[in-house]
Amino acid sequence: MQWSQIKTLFIICFLVLDVYLIFQFLEKREAADLSLFEPENATIEEKLEDENITIKQMPEAQPDETFLSVKQKIFSKSEQKQINKLSNQNVSIVDDKYIISQFKKPVQLDESESKETLSNKLRQQVFELDQYQYGEWDKDLHMILFFQVKNNRPIYYNSSGMIAIYLNDKNEAVAYAQSMLDKPESNKDKKTLIKPIEAVGKLYDNNQLISGDEVSQIRIGYHTVVPLTNGVQVFVPTWKVTVNDKRSYFVNAIEGAVISNDDNDFLKEIVQFTDNKLSQISDDKSMRKDLHKMLLDKLKLLNGGEEQ
Repeated sequence: MQWSQIKTLFIICFLVLDVYLIFQFLEKREAADLSLFEPENATIEEKLEDENITIKQMPEAQPDETFLSVKQKIFSKSEQKQINKLSNQNVSIVDDKYIISQFKKPVQLDESESKETLSNKLRQQVFELDQYQYGEWDKDLHMILFFQVKNNRPIYYNSSGMIAIYLNDKNEAVAYAQSMLDKPESNKDKKTLIKPIEAVGKLYDNNQLISGDEVSQIRIGYHTVVPLTNGVQVFVPTWKVTVNDKRSYFVNAIEGAVISNDDNDFLKEIVQFTDNKLSQISDDKSMRKDLHKMLLDKLKLLNGGEEQ
């Protein structure tokens, strides 16, 4: 076969391949264009069903609600006396607002224990623990978070209303940092909250849910809207949506916006916060030294092994 014939054959083959690829591209583009119109007519439930996204248990819709305005709590003299009498610990109160404490005898905790059992083990040793709700246990960082509760709802990931329990590698609680928010002031202008299914729909529309996901829990709480310069923080009712018992997302229950939340950044903020307050303690240098080393190790882990 002459070379010119071979070239012609190759050209014909490439032309056929090009035509095939063009048809494939047009078919996919047409399918994509059609899919843009499907959500317009489909309900949230239908969209989720099409993607095999399930909801384990749907909570009831909530009544109309308002924003909360809350200031940082200043511990009174009588409260400080109670705090200083807490058993089994060397406790310090910084700026009359923050508790930094180290247990004299570590408190053994178990991952398999219920939230109630864990709370009961700490209840007699942590000030007003009943005002907080168990949040999460970070197994890699050896930390347990408790979130303060207002109006029977937790305030998620706020450094002014939380307890951070620090554990060693034996799951023993060795220290903790605590802050509290004061009594809230509610805005009289009540707003209608979006329904739980709408919150899930917002996550779906923002590509936070993928095919096969299970929405394992939906709970109502509060999340920070904006901290104000006069020390008041404003909190908005918020749906916390947990997916596959692992990932958590937050949706503003009034406006429907998905709230950006990075657990790693918050944990880093809390560890750094504890270390900063620890540096203000002058009455127990041994405690400062031990806790400082532990906190630096946690910060190093949070930063991917890089030194601070």
